[in-house]
Amino acid sequence: MLLKKDQERFAQFGIDLEEPDFPLSGRELPNFIYDRTKRKISLRTVYRWAEKHSIPFSVSRIISPQELIKWLELGNAAS
Repeated sequence: MLLKKDQERFAQFGIDLEEPDFPLSGRELPNFIYDRTKRKISLRTVYRWAEKHSIPFSVSRIISPQELIKWLELGNAAS
């Protein structure tokens, strides 16, 4: 069960937990970030962010909802 603050963070980025886009693979992450933040990024950028912030990432990795929030915050901060 998600805490209230987590639900608010999901809502801030327009993620509807009733109709989630999961499972989301790492390969789809740049497009998902673009859909939510309107910032176009490449897979290479995602790899650089992952290395800089010590977040595990690969194109075949399934992104969990909690990890997705971290990625969206990075995308939002960079725009």
